[in-house]
Amino acid sequence: ADMKKKMAEDKLEALKKTPLGARAFASVTADDLKDLDPNGIMVKQLQQMEKEKRDKDTKLKGQEKKIDYFERAKCLVEIPLLKQQYKEQIEYDKQFHEEQEEERVKKGILEREEAEKLKKRMLRMEGSKLEFLEIIKKKRNIIFVTTCKNQ
Repeated sequence: ADMKKKMAEDKLEALKKTPLGARAFASVTADDLKDLDPNGIMVKQLQQMEKEKRDKDTKLKGQEKKIDYFERAKCLVEIPLLKQQYKEQIEYDKQFHEEQEEERVKKGILEREEAEKLKKRMLRMEGSKLEFLEIIKKKRNIIFVTTCKNQ
């Protein structure tokens, strides 16, 4: 009887060393173990595994619900903020476009004024240009006529 009790205690210690066995046989004593046959031990381990699986599933479902709730809440808070940010971006873009357009128009006006000033200067020079061309034509005509006479 002592030998059976000793073997039962050794077996219990060996089972308690495994992670699953430690949880399954935490409350079992050597006296309780000797009443269980090998199939009973396996059944007890399977029951412990199923219990742990159910607990883990329950815990995961709870976490999933919390995460889902927070994500939905975040969306409810963020959607109005995103809409507001979008409106602000549109306003900024409009203002930027108007500033760019104003700058472009001012630049165009300045270019036009510069072109008009240049045209006036060129028109003032037109008379001098024509006189200069006439002088050159006359000189060349004289040279041409003298060369023709000499030949």
